[in-house]
Amino acid sequence: IKAHLGLEFVRVAAAEAHREGGVITRFAVCPGAGGTLFEQVGDVDLLLTGEMRHHDVLARVARGTTVVLTDHTNCERGFLPRLAALISASLPAVRCRVSALDRDPLRVQ
Repeated sequence: IKAHLGLEFVRVAAAEAHREGGVITRFAVCPGAGGTLFEQVGDVDLLLTGEMRHHDVLARVARGTTVVLTDHTNCERGFLPRLAALISASLPAVRCRVSALDRDPLRVQ
């Protein structure tokens, strides 16, 4: 996940089974803030999103789900180069570029 998104770190709340080497076979992914959308997702082994409320993370971990948080905009930015390529391939007359200046406004100090 870190390599794909070009991140130095992600935050992980691992379920007990996964801390002990349990296999992850079912997962759900949502860019940005997936917390409320994940309310409709049944039991899965892993949730990957940008951010979730603290108590929602605790509840999922208690149910056996590992939660990986990338911070809100980081999971969206990882897809932008692919989206730009898709747009360029579909609309050759459109010049589509990903900004090199846009950054996550939050920094770990």
